[in-house]
Amino acid sequence: MLNEKVDDIYQEDFFIDYLKPDIRIVKELPKELQSLDLEAIGSVVTDVDIAKETRPSFYLKHILPLLMKNRVVHFVGFGNRLASDPIPYHLQRLRCRCNFHALQFTPKIQATAALLIQRMRQNATHSGILDENLVGPFAKSKGKIKKDFRYLALHLRFEIDMVAHSLCDFGGGEEEKKELQAYREIHFPGLVELNNSTKVPQPERLKAEGLCPLMPEETVLMLAGLGFKRETRMYLAGAHIYGGKSRLDALTTLFPNMVTKEDLLSPSEIEPFLNFSSQCI
Repeated sequence: MLNEKVDDIYQEDFFIDYLKPDIRIVKELPKELQSLDLEAIGSVVTDVDIAKETRPSFYLKHILPLLMKNRVVHFVGFGNRLASDPIPYHLQRLRCRCNFHALQFTPKIQATAALLIQRMRQNATHSGILDENLVGPFAKSKGKIKKDFRYLALHLRFEIDMVAHSLCDFGGGEEEKKELQAYREIHFPGLVELNNSTKVPQPERLKAEGLCPLMPEETVLMLAGLGFKRETRMYLAGAHIYGGKSRLDALTTLFPNMVTKEDLLSPSEIEPFLNFSSQCI
């Protein structure tokens, strides 16, 4: 069943129709199930119940019987999705169809994204091979993009929700620990419960195993190591970076040709997206 806010970002009907050969998706529960107290009958499943990198066998053993018994299961949060290799081919195929084909942005987002792409390419009329998938009918005429019009789009994914959920340490000391713990208690109570009831790896170990989001200053090193030069034109996507603009100092110093949507769009073009961080491009 789809979340009621999905259609703020994606074309809901297209998603449902595209995946019809694979799975039946409904927008609401059947009437006889709408009045059920899902928590009372044990049909609420949280991140506490599903470990990271859980295999398909877990769902067959624990979730399927629950679904067969109660006819409905509600995944709350569902941060630990079935997305870790190895995954059977048929499930990997379904993930690809969902993530790269069935999900189409709403026309409002597509139109604004097309504006951003056009301005990043300095109003060139050529389009890239992914433009049609990203912005649909708003893509410009097809043609080979000249090297001068290429740019790198970067989403740091270093907002407070990702930072807090990771349970990692980002060098902010006690103040950071208190702030992130307070955020978790409000937004990730299941994670707090799990952290209090089980032995969760220490931040140092999480970092050593590559399980922490890259800080902006670490991203700089990675991009430089990959060969991106100082003159690289870069578009920084996303919403508010945890730690504020000062956290981007290393990135903007090494890559001075970095811009955001605020640099490329007028206030009236940005206005429809204000207070909707999930729709930020």
